Amino acid sequence: MLLAGIILFQFLDFFVPVEQQPDGTTFAYFAFLINTVIGYFLSYKTTLISSDNQAFRLIPINVSINCVQTLLQIIALLIWKSYIVYLTIQIGCSIVLMAAQNLYITKKYDKVTFYSKDRLTGAQKQEIQKNISGLIVAKIGDYLVNSTDNLIITKLVSLVATGIYSNYLLIRNLINGYISALFAGVTAGIGNIVAVENDEKKIRCI
Repeated sequence: MLLAGIILFQFLDFFVPVEQQPDGTTFAYFAFLINTVIGYFLSYKTTLISSDNQAFRLIPINVSINCVQTLLQIIALLIWKSYIVYLTIQIGCSIVLMAAQNLYITKKYDKVTFYSKDRLTGAQKQEIQKNISGLIVAKIGDYLVNSTDNLIITKLVSLVATGIYSNYLLIRNLINGYISALFAGVTAGIGNIVAVENDEKKIRCI
């Protein structure tokens, strides 16, 4: 992901003309990239607690740190009026959040060896690779359909128009977030049924 992000950075001037780029554009780009990449290294343990249908136990941690992050970002904008400081706080709080989640999960599942030296069998690797390949294709397709609006608007109209559009999109995403939260709780449960139950119970439950 880091390499892909560095490669895509070379096309930044194509989508956003240099004269429209505000100060700190390069820093903002790599700040978001680093924030994304860090997640791959620090958030892997959350898959365990999600699979165990216990992800709700992370909510107090998430809410607490997100509230602190929002408060610090508001203060930073009022005092320094700097988007760079705003992003720096976001990255720092993201790292703290993932570290706190990992610490909680490690203590809760103290009998789980997260650094086991056991290796997967060839058949297991093939099955995982097959599933991941399909997931990657689905994710890329979803991104191309639903997440390229900003690039197109910036290229064909202007960066200012993208900013206005993003404000309306923020409101829509907040509403979608509440709706998604209603369904997120059952995702792990359905996955567990599909993985361990017989066909008759799968049909009855789903």
